[in-house]
Amino acid sequence: MGNQYLINAHILLWGLFIGAEELEDLMDSQDAILADSDPENGEAIPWEQAKRELGF
Repeated sequence: MGNQYLINAHILLWGLFIGAEELEDLMDSQDAILADSDPENGEAIPWEQAKRELGF
């Protein structure tokens, strides 16, 4: 959890130097990194199941 606070502080500091759109992209990247490192998200989902759940 400590790393998340460090990342958030880093993002806020960068927000002082970059525009809002770039800051939003940076925050989206942080969310993706955190989601990717979550063990619950490590399970593969078969493509056919994903298409079925999305209604394709």
